[in-house]
Parts: sequence; C-alpha cells; structure tokens
Amino acid sequence: MKTIALYMTLTFLSVITYCQTTMSGRVTDNHGQAVFGANVYLKNTYDGAATDNSGAFSFNTTETGSQLLVVSCIGFKETERVMDLANIQQKILVTIDEEINKIDGVTITAGAFEASDTKKAVLLRTFDIVTTAGATADIVGVMNTMPGTQTVGEEGRLFVRGGDGREAKAFINGLLVGEPYAATPNNIPSRFRFSPFLFKGAFFSTGGYSAEFGQALSSVLQLNTNDLPARTQTDISIMSVGGDISQTFRKNNTSAYAQVQYTDLQPYFLLVPQNADWDRAPHSLNATLHIKQKWGESGSVKAYTNFDRSAMTISQPITGMTADSLDHNILSDNFYANLAIKNALGSRASISGGFSYSENLSTVEVENLDMEYHSRFMHGKLVVDHDLSDNLAMKYGGEWILDDYSESLELTENDSSLQTNLVSNLVSPFAEANVYFSNKFMIRLGGRLEYNDLTEEIRIFPRASLAWKFSAFSQASLAYGAFAQSADLQYLKWMPQLKQENAAHYIASYQYIRDGRVFSAESYFKKYDQLTTIQSSGGQPAILSNDGYGEAKGFELFWRDNKTLKNVDYWVSYSFLDTERKYGIFPYAVMPYYASKHNMSVVYKQFFSSIKSQLGDTFSFTSGRPYSDPNTGEFNSRLTPVYKDLSVNYSYLLKPNMILHASVSNVLGFQNIFGYQYNATPNEEGFYDGAPIKPQAKRFLFIGFFITLSKDKNANQLNNL
Repeated sequence: MKTIALYMTLTFLSVITYCQTTMSGRVTDNHGQAVFGANVYLKNTYDGAATDNSGAFSFNTTETGSQLLVVSCIGFKETERVMDLANIQQKILVTIDEEINKIDGVTITAGAFEASDTKKAVLLRTFDIVTTAGATADIVGVMNTMPGTQTVGEEGRLFVRGGDGREAKAFINGLLVGEPYAATPNNIPSRFRFSPFLFKGAFFSTGGYSAEFGQALSSVLQLNTNDLPARTQTDISIMSVGGDISQTFRKNNTSAYAQVQYTDLQPYFLLVPQNADWDRAPHSLNATLHIKQKWGESGSVKAYTNFDRSAMTISQPITGMTADSLDHNILSDNFYANLAIKNALGSRASISGGFSYSENLSTVEVENLDMEYHSRFMHGKLVVDHDLSDNLAMKYGGEWILDDYSESLELTENDSSLQTNLVSNLVSPFAEANVYFSNKFMIRLGGRLEYNDLTEEIRIFPRASLAWKFSAFSQASLAYGAFAQSADLQYLKWMPQLKQENAAHYIASYQYIRDGRVFSAESYFKKYDQLTTIQSSGGQPAILSNDGYGEAKGFELFWRDNKTLKNVDYWVSYSFLDTERKYGIFPYAVMPYYASKHNMSVVYKQFFSSIKSQLGDTFSFTSGRPYSDPNTGEFNSRLTPVYKDLSVNYSYLLKPNMILHASVSNVLGFQNIFGYQYNATPNEEGFYDGAPIKPQAKRFLFIGFFITLSKDKNANQLNNL
C-alpha cells in the first residue's frame, strides 16, 4: 500500500509540474534602464512576482491559453500585454512608460518667483508682503528684496535687471494694469495702488516669461485676487497715516468685499520734519469693490473695481530757473476695473481671460502753467489651457490692447494752449507648448505675433525654455525670449511712428528646495535695441529716433530658511549687475542713473509664541549709482555713496481679533543720497550749483491697529492671507 501511495503521489506531482508554465523576463523604462520593484502578474490571478535590482522577474503559473500580463509600478503607466502561454519560448521583455506628474515633476523656474500659499515651491507668501520690515505693506516694496531688483528710493517702482521703471508691468488676474502707481512729483517715491490683502498670491518674473505676456521689456508682476472668503466679517484699521473699513460678505457660492480707505500724511508731517517743502501733504481717498461667484465645479467669475483720488502741494526747486522754488499742485484720479473668468472645458482643458479698463486723469498746476494728462487703457484677453496628452500641454489665445492718451498745456498769463492726443491698438495671438519628456525633463516652446497700428508692424517674438530635474529637490532651467514694448507715451505723442523697443533675454538658473529651505542661483544676459533717443543742440527742435541700444548681464543668489531656527524665517538675496545703455538724452552707452552693481537684502522674522508677537528686520545695501556732474564734463561719471537701510517692525496679538503693528524704516539714520540735481546754467564763477536728492526724512514711523468683527471671535485680518 505504501508503494502504491508513493507512486500515486509522484504521479500527481509530476502532472502538476508538467502543467505549470514558467514566466520570466525583464522590465525596463523607455531609456533602457532597469525598473526595480515593478509588480508583474497575470490579471485576475494570484500568479506573479516583483522585479529585482536588474529589473528581472520569474514566476510559475498553472493558467493556460491566452492571458493578460500586467506590469505596474509607482511613477509609471500600467502596461498590459496579451500572452499565449502555450507559445512562450524565450524571456519576456517589457518596456513601460513613465507617468508624467505635472505637480511633482519638473517645472520652468528661470527668472520666476512664486508668492502664493498654493504652490509647493513657495518663495514668498502674501503674509510675507504685509510683515516684511521696511516695505510698509507695499507689494513692490517686498519685491525689491528679491534678487534682480534695484533699490531706487526716489521713485519707489520696480527696476529689474538694468531696465527702467516703465519696463516692469503689473497684471491683475492676467490683465494689464494701465497705471499701477500713485501720482507723485519728481524725486518723491510712488506707491503701488493696490492693497496686498486683496490678493491670494503673486507671480514675479524677472525675465524669460511666458508668451502670454507682452509689452514688458524687463519683468512681469502678476497678481491673482482672492477666492471665496471663509466667512462674513468686518475689518477696521486705525493707522498713524489714516484709516479704513472693509466689509466681507459670504453666502454659499457668492461673496462681496467693499473697502473705503482715507490716508492723510499732514498730521504725521507736522510731528516729523521732512526734507521736502510741503504746502499740503499727500492725502488720498481709495474705494474698492470685489465680487466673486463660483462657476460650476471649479470655475469662477471675479469683478474687481478700484477708485483712487490723491492730491498734494509741494514747493520744489526748478533747475535752470531764477526762482528758488515753484509750487506744484497735483490732483490725480484713477479708476481701474477688472472682470476675470475661469472655467473648465471638459476634463482636459480650461478657459480663462477677461477685460480690464484703466483711466487716469492728473492735473498739475505750476505757477502760471496748467497741465492735464488723461489716459484710458483697455485690455481684453482669452486663454485656453489644453492637455492634449500626458506628455503635451498647450496654451493658446489672443489679446487686444488699446492705449488712448491726451495731454493739454495751458499758459494762463497769455491764454495760449497746446494739446496732443494719441491712440494706439495692439493685437496679438500667442501660443506655447509644454512638452514633458519625463518627470525629469521638459521644454516649453512658444511665441507671440503682434500687430501695432501706429507703426503698422507685424512681428513675431519667439520664447523657449527647458528644465531638467536632478533629484526630488533640485533642478536647472534655461530660458530665451524676445520681447518688445512701445516707446514711452511722452515720446510717441510727438512722433507716433517710433518703433517698438526690443530686448532679448538669455537665462540659466538652478534651484534647490528641501525641508523649508530654498536656494537659487541665476545668471542672465539681456540685449537691447531700437531704444528711443533724443538729440538736440543749439535750441533746435529735438530729434527722436530708434538708434538706442544697450545690454545688461549679471548673476543673482537667493537663500531662504524657515526650518533651521525655531520660529524663525529669513531670506538673503544678492544681485550683481553690469549694464550700459544709450537711450533718452544719453550721448553714448553708459550705466544709467538707476542702476547699481551690487544689491543685497537680508530679511529676518521671528515669532515669539509665549508673548504672541512677531519681530521683523530688513537690511538693504546698494552700491553707488552713477550721476552726471556738469562740472566734470563727463556724462554719468560720478557715483553716489552706498545706500544702507535697516528697518524693523513689531506685531502683537492683543486679542485673537486685534493686532497692533508698528514699523520704523532706517532706524540707524543712515545719510542716504539718491543722486544730485544741478542748475542748467553756471553761476558767475562758471560753476554749476547742485544739491543732493535725499529721502523725505531719515526715518518713517508707522503704527496700525487692526480689528476684525465676526461671529468667529478668533478671526483676524491674517485669515485673508
């Protein structure tokens, strides 16, 4: 019996062995590299194995006939192959494609800084804008602590990589802002018109930006307004320079925000002496309305309007005139409206765009001369984002820009007047493609076609970028772009045929982001041509032409760390700039007055939870800027002293819904000089008298008390950030 049982067992095992099929082979990616840890199995069975370090697998199966072999691995597309188990005679070779993950994969970073709490690679948040010392909650003030920017204290605008203030454009919800800065007289810094509390984030590009954006030679600052708020609440601000009140309503998928703000520096100037001779300090009234409506599952409609009226009277010396000073009475009204839409078009596409309208009316009275400047600006845009496949994403659309400018000069003593008017239209279709070769390598190719009715030119501006990812934490990018911008309106009003000014950007960058630490390094080269120049001699009429040119090159470093030190967040930025240009009245290519070779900022913030406080410090350093001294006979041959500023701020949470904030700029009282202004004619000794251009005061002190009223007694204005 034992013999019979043993015989039957051996016979049964031999039948099983005979019916088994051995499946073995190797799994590689589309570059021929072995894939470790891939699951290889027959569908709807338990037969399978995992690949080893060489990508090899082997398993037995009792299945027969035609079966589906499945290969799956994290980071790769699942692959199925039909196998005839009766005809397997050699090793199975399977190639699987990488799964393109556009969130975790490589992205274009050349020349770009995100300021949003919705991005993984965040360098700045909206919260940073209102808590950075020295910026006094000014968006542009904070961007001036970023690499690539120049500190130009007498103007207060964005100057980026050798470009002047008009070469940096601002967009709200992707739509161009006609005049983003408040009107000020010469050598008095301007301020960005819009409150940072209105925006959920910002995108600041110092070069090489998308084909979607045109009419900006140097940089793009794109602001995105807030989405639906969390609750209904009232916010009250009492400040040393004025106050405001705002009301937020939220009901289901609709919200509305209304704000009124009044600012008056007169009481402050009475307490703190100023270098400028103010007859009436700057004062303004600002009103904002922002309505948001959710559209479908993921879309939105946003309507945003802002009105600002500002006025001031100041006595300023006029170069070349006999009077010691002249009164400048300035009144400016600005209106901006923005309607933006965004919604999905199926599962793989979306549409966005809208319309913006800007209107600015400024009047300036100087002695017996009345000047009026009136501008209207319209911008319409439509953009489609379309994922054609996992490896190809397209963006395409078009825009229309209208610029309507008029100017009136009247001499009251003889009732003479001079009026000019200029209207221009620009139409531009654009398109670009993001091609994802893998999670580690991508390219972006695009371009704009622009038609300008003033010059009747049709031109194409190509853009290209590529990026590759070395690891989960580091990547490098290259970018190239051709850019154009219409000449300054002050020139076009006299010669509408002036061609657009051009710039070409070449950028190489490296970025490392890990565990709350960010390091970036970037080098660039910019080439300018067709810049507007002015030539005049001996009282003859000035000659305008496009024979200007220039270049800018340099490198930048940025480091941010909010991990190493407990409750501490700090960043350091450094920029080196080497630039020359011939434009405007420049007789030859030379470093412009607003440029400095070395710029550095150190921003430090520490939160003290035990006393519910935050302390912030910002130190800024800028090497000397060139200026012209007519006594030397050389243009822009002199340098100002270095610029230094140490600003501090302090925030204290009195109650969950009450915040006390104070800030002081230039606490050490550095004697900063922005340049020099000289008389147009020499004195009796043949010497040109001049005076330094200084800040209005050594320091600026700001104190604010912010109160939030809501059903949630713990809510405060930080909830908006």
